[in-house]
Amino acid sequence: MEEEKRKQIVTHLMNSKKELYEKFKDCENTFYNLKSDYEDNLVKIKKEREENKKLQKMKKDLLSKKKKLRREKNIFLFTIYMLLILIAILVYKLLRLYLTPTGPESFRY
Repeated sequence: MEEEKRKQIVTHLMNSKKELYEKFKDCENTFYNLKSDYEDNLVKIKKEREENKKLQKMKKDLLSKKKKLRREKNIFLFTIYMLLILIAILVYKLLRLYLTPTGPESFRY
């Protein structure tokens, strides 16, 4: 009887040991899976940060180019307006010069 009880206890302990070992292996596998996922995520985050830095630099460059083009456009428009004003003044002076009467008939008025 005692022998049988002892065998039962030993088999129960052996089964428990096997179960605990299997659970340990499952936990170990889960840990390594999580660790590899974590490392993969770190690599992804580093790549995303590098890409974000590149995009920020490109954005800065584009904004500076936009400002420069706007400045050049404003200068160009200003010069065109000034030229138009000078041409209008020149046309006015020429018309005034040619349309004003000269000679003896100009004294009639």
